[in-house]
Amino acid sequence: MDGRTQGILSTVVREYIRRAEPIGSEWLAESFNFGIAAATMRQELARLDESGYLMQPHTSAGRVPTDKGYRFFVNLLLVEERRGHERLLQAMLRQAEAFERERQDIMRAAAQWLGEHSRNLGMVGLSGGEDGVLRRGSGQMLYAFGFKQLLRQPELGDVQYLAQAFSLFESIEERIADLVDRVPTDATSVFIGRENPLREARQWSMVVGQFERAGGPGMVAIAGPTRMDYDRNIALVEAMRQFLTANQELRIRNDE
Repeated sequence: MDGRTQGILSTVVREYIRRAEPIGSEWLAESFNFGIAAATMRQELARLDESGYLMQPHTSAGRVPTDKGYRFFVNLLLVEERRGHERLLQAMLRQAEAFERERQDIMRAAAQWLGEHSRNLGMVGLSGGEDGVLRRGSGQMLYAFGFKQLLRQPELGDVQYLAQAFSLFESIEERIADLVDRVPTDATSVFIGRENPLREARQWSMVVGQFERAGGPGMVAIAGPTRMDYDRNIALVEAMRQFLTANQELRIRNDE
């Protein structure tokens, strides 16, 4: 893929994430400086459609990204430096003192922070026991916040999509270990649509990372529609993963 086509695909993905509506060739050519006419833009979008990166939900509509298109976009993000990372990490480090002062459970506070800032479902969990399943009891727990924000996403207006959301919510606590097993300890991973190891999340995306903790690994994740803000959510999970690793003593004290 040449540089111009790559730029067009990245712009379509970013604008669809922002606008939640199909992106048309004429609007794209007029709104961004690609140096090509609307007719040429239509040809570019048609080639991306034929290659499986975009699709037309209706013949008269613009294009929306496919899972393959999102994957190409996310791969670019994962190799680029994420500028918001350090700012987010510093913001969380400043909150550590408040967590301790207010005697909050740091994992609960962290999951709530992820849900609020991603406007998706934020999750933080600890594994324990021989089966590695993340759930409350026996040294295992999972906190999840952001259901209200998630329900405001336009995709959740579709009854079938909403039903899948509830199915995911019901199963996530028992199945989250399936994700943790697939995530390296020193990196953030992104599962898009059908890539997702959770059958209930095949129309969803999940950004997942591990953090170190005495006694066992922990998990940080954000789940939402495939039209999630990957740039921001990758930075959120990566920063939170580093934050929880750096504050093990605070977390352990509050967990006891």
